[in-house]
Amino acid sequence: MVTKTSRKTTKIKLQLLWERGKKCGICGGEITSFDDLTVDHIFPIARGGKNVIENCQLAHKKCNVIKGDKI
Repeated sequence: MVTKTSRKTTKIKLQLLWERGKKCGICGGEITSFDDLTVDHIFPIARGGKNVIENCQLAHKKCNVIKGDKI
């Protein structure tokens, strides 16, 4: 089932890829696979951040998991 949130996240991923390229916002390395691509919220949603393009960056899945809800 496709939810409104997953559609918005996919839209954000595509927009970030178009605007910023395939660079991880956490480690700076190249993201080589769409399967390894996640949206990292710079100011985490768990801490009051918003799910908007200005608060998002692309990241490797591993980098994003390690970062967790840190700012």
